[in-house]
Amino acid sequence: MNLDATSYTDFLVIEPRQSTQLLVVLFCAHLISALVVLILLQDHWVIQLVVLLLVGASWFYYYCLHITKVLSQSVFSASYHQNRGWLISTVPECSNVQNDDIAVTLSGSSYVSRWWVVLNFNAIDNLTVAHRRYTLLVPVDSVSAEVHRHLRVYLKTI
Repeated sequence: MNLDATSYTDFLVIEPRQSTQLLVVLFCAHLISALVVLILLQDHWVIQLVVLLLVGASWFYYYCLHITKVLSQSVFSASYHQNRGWLISTVPECSNVQNDDIAVTLSGSSYVSRWWVVLNFNAIDNLTVAHRRYTLLVPVDSVSAEVHRHLRVYLKTI
């Protein structure tokens, strides 16, 4: 099946599932940071404690942002429509809160690799979300192979 890039990018919906890959990377990165602090700051226990608390707070923030998605900046889904552009949802569909999709533009800092797609969005100027930036991490194990392929093609063609 030979498809050109435009047929890939007419309509795209990204609804990532829980990702064990993302959880492992998040945990390992913070664990390595904590171990480095423990090794390098052995003689300075006060500084060590402060830095370890900062590493722990960082882990908790990113865990809430990308794994449990309980923060207001958490992105639950993103969709691209050729006529309307990018829309993101920061409210889960199963909640009782009104789900107003936020119109965003895709940032040039978004990138794709074999294992990850990182989508950085900038909110289109609005009174409530002015200058806000959203990030959607899409590991290969959180979406179907077809959606991952569509994302890779789209990001390589823009």
